[in-house]
Amino acid sequence: MVAKSKYLDHLLGQMIRKETLDITEINAIGSRKAGKTMAIAELIVKAFIVPDIKIKAYVFRKDVNSVKDSVFEELVIQFQNHDFVPYINLTNTSFKNGVGRGADFIRCKGLAATNQKRAKLTGMAGNSMFDYVIVWFEEAYEFEEKDVLDVMEAIRGAKQILTIYSTNPWTITNWYIGRANEKVPFDESIMMATGNQLTIVGKKLYHYTNWRINEFLEQTDKDQLLQLEKDNPVRARVASFGLPGIETGSIYAPYIHHISRLIPKSSFYQGGVDFGYRKDATALMVIGHNPDYKVLNVVGEYYHSNAVGQFKTMDIMVNDIINKLCMLANSSKHSLISRGIIIYCDTSNWPVIEWLNRVAYERHLLWMSFKPCKKISIEHRTGFKIQMISNNRVNVDIECVNFMRELELAQWDTTKAKLTPMDKDNHTLDALDY
Repeated sequence: MVAKSKYLDHLLGQMIRKETLDITEINAIGSRKAGKTMAIAELIVKAFIVPDIKIKAYVFRKDVNSVKDSVFEELVIQFQNHDFVPYINLTNTSFKNGVGRGADFIRCKGLAATNQKRAKLTGMAGNSMFDYVIVWFEEAYEFEEKDVLDVMEAIRGAKQILTIYSTNPWTITNWYIGRANEKVPFDESIMMATGNQLTIVGKKLYHYTNWRINEFLEQTDKDQLLQLEKDNPVRARVASFGLPGIETGSIYAPYIHHISRLIPKSSFYQGGVDFGYRKDATALMVIGHNPDYKVLNVVGEYYHSNAVGQFKTMDIMVNDIINKLCMLANSSKHSLISRGIIIYCDTSNWPVIEWLNRVAYERHLLWMSFKPCKKISIEHRTGFKIQMISNNRVNVDIECVNFMRELELAQWDTTKAKLTPMDKDNHTLDALDY
């Protein structure tokens, strides 16, 4: 967006000349590293420091806690780049140029607190004193349509309003991204070739971009995104090409043919346990690695669901898990005893982790130990599995039938704003992640 956003300079020129704006709404939708946030923040700062323009800007994020580390910080950087020192109020994350009610003013604001209670839409009066009012919804996919309508209703009396939406195109099922696509459909051929699709409909501008138009992007960032396009085409669709994420369909099924059922010798072993409850399954996954950790060997699983099978108490399942590990250790194919194994467990059930360690100790199985896992985001976990499978780096033992079944069943959740898996049929997948 940085190199191809000449319309922002055009709008700034119209403000300086006190003209009626040709464009009153900007829809900036694009990939990571496209420069959307930087370009929009620069427009606001330039308008703020020009003496002849009286400007007021409201910059919104959905979450209150996201304000300081995102839009507020970007505005600070732009002020530094232009050697201008405004009065900064860290308490209400605002910038002011001069004194009095009519001084140029930028307010960064979140709409929802940590407890998800709606923040009050206060401090949004007095707009008639300004030549232009800019309203910017950063990460627009986070907002509900009602949020936007309430904000625009609260901003009254403005002479001219420029509304800006910026976001990644996570999924077309999101109300905002879907609405933009309905007005101006994403052109896949353009986005993959040039990363720059610009359309004007009336006074609304739609600019779909990706990192290829960012002239300031470091070569290391370019190389990473190009590698992402090779390694993880599903994630690259949004993160690199700036196209809406896949809204329906299987996650791993298109790549399952890359999995080998032949298990080579492993050099290191790890395990993971996802604890089930009365209606959920408990799953153990055991994996092996080659020396450079580039290949993942799924060597064994334990899976039991009280919902569909014979009811087992946690005491029985604890012993089942340990017995499964012993069975793998006694196999000629694996060397768990000499190598040792750490099994990382779901932190939702600390007493069972201690229980597993106690039983292993009582049975003198000192080569195994159970520890709580450190969870990372589901988006990263899913992307890693797609990358490994699609690059022929996953081998699965023929007996791991539940793991293969869950790979085939995994679906995208169409109700979420981001590209996220549905929270079902995922017990072996979660255990593998841990």
